[in-house]
Amino acid sequence: MPNDSSQLNYTFGQAPQTFCNFGTECRSKVDNLISFESGIDRVRQLENDWKCIDSIQPLKFAHIDFTGSEVSFTFRNKKSIGKEARITRHALKQIANYIQPRTMSGRKVSMYNSTEATCLIDNEFRKLSTIQWSKLMGSSSADVLFRSKVIDGIRTITSVQSQKYAPIFDSQVLAKLQERNPSFKFANAYVSSVQSNFRLLEARELTLNDPVDMYDLHNSGSGLRGLHLFLKAYLLVCTNGMVTSNTKNSFYRRHFGDREFILNQFADKIEEMKGGNEEFLAMYRKARTVGLNNLWETLLYRLQMTDVEKEDMMIASSAHSLIASPINTLGHAVDTITLAAQKKSDPFERHLLECKATDFMTLAFEDIIAGKALIPQKLLA
Repeated sequence: MPNDSSQLNYTFGQAPQTFCNFGTECRSKVDNLISFESGIDRVRQLENDWKCIDSIQPLKFAHIDFTGSEVSFTFRNKKSIGKEARITRHALKQIANYIQPRTMSGRKVSMYNSTEATCLIDNEFRKLSTIQWSKLMGSSSADVLFRSKVIDGIRTITSVQSQKYAPIFDSQVLAKLQERNPSFKFANAYVSSVQSNFRLLEARELTLNDPVDMYDLHNSGSGLRGLHLFLKAYLLVCTNGMVTSNTKNSFYRRHFGDREFILNQFADKIEEMKGGNEEFLAMYRKARTVGLNNLWETLLYRLQMTDVEKEDMMIASSAHSLIASPINTLGHAVDTITLAAQKKSDPFERHLLECKATDFMTLAFEDIIAGKALIPQKLLA
């Protein structure tokens, strides 16, 4: 049994934090969108408040103390001890990748998972974990990039990367978009301590149920993922639904190498994407006219879904006032998937589910053209 009452309030690293999340409300006219100037100013202000520092240091100089009420971080050498900082769970996981001990069989062991479990027991285990991490990091020869931000007034280590990592600020990416498309407006903006997501539309009057081009931008300065850009179709209904374009209209680069080179590649791709939704939108409009019986059974048969996704899909499929396409059509199935995707709190998980809508529609049309049934009749018996 735990013998330390402080374990009830123990914080094993700082959890991911959301700083900016706007754009989920219904918009009936273009004035409700966020202007590019206003949106990018919000992002720049966040970055200024963070006072971000990227510092390449030997991993052996890092010291993590698990014995307090929350995990603390300092840089230490033979002559000095730096100021104490916090550290996020995400950064702890990344450090653990550099100090993986091996079992007798040679298998690597995750320090993060085992430490989290033992630190919740009592302070004696936290002392042992502090010593263990200190010895493993002290024997490391790696020089790594430590990224830190001021969060809630306290300097916090948010990620630990290799020296070749090239952090790209959200404001830098948005500035490239603004250079090529000054008329853009924000439909959504989400920024957290580990990732960001921006959905941008051309400045034009929005009409209910009329798809318009949308650039779906995902970025991470913490090593969670690289820089992604997807051309999609934004559909305004009573809530914001989404349909995606096919994957050839996309851009992806890891944050390694020359930052300016990556940003210029990104800007060039924006130009290539223009007009790339025509074929997809023609298919989507046709899907609105193609009848589909047994919609729910077809979705269950065609998609791999978690229990939570099944529940969201079921609610979405019956929310006829929020579906753009006529009931019992292939378009209705596509809208069901994309509407359910909006329930995802993680922007990239939402994107992945939206992509399933495109795959579903494309494969369904292929089977229809080939004269195949969308679902085996024996499953309906």
